[in-house]
Amino acid sequence: MKLVIRNFLFIFMVFFSLNQCSPKPEYQTIAEKFIETYYIQINPKGAVDYAHGPALEKLQLELQRLAGMAPPLPSERPKMSYKILSCKSDTPDSAECHYELKVQTDKMRTVHGQLTLGNRDGKWWVTEFKD
Repeated sequence: MKLVIRNFLFIFMVFFSLNQCSPKPEYQTIAEKFIETYYIQINPKGAVDYAHGPALEKLQLELQRLAGMAPPLPSERPKMSYKILSCKSDTPDSAECHYELKVQTDKMRTVHGQLTLGNRDGKWWVTEFKD
């Protein structure tokens, strides 16, 4: 009986370890970098590095509106955290990620958003973002 339990635990640990080691898809990595840069760091200029198409146009318009304004000081920024709720690719060249953004100002606010990503010339880009 002890041998059976020991074997079961060993198999469970191996299976759990293998699932934890599987790498994230590249599109999810790009989605996380975009969220981290644009929302968490409040850096639309840096987010341009991960954007293409309509997302890039949206960022460029925002940068034009912000031209000449000083970026917020770290002490002025709200505390934010995010969690990827789902990230999937139905075709080799497109993916969609849904996320939850928690924003702490005077009260906690939760925002749900969506990123659409596209693979252009072998590189993943955020092509649309909505919250």
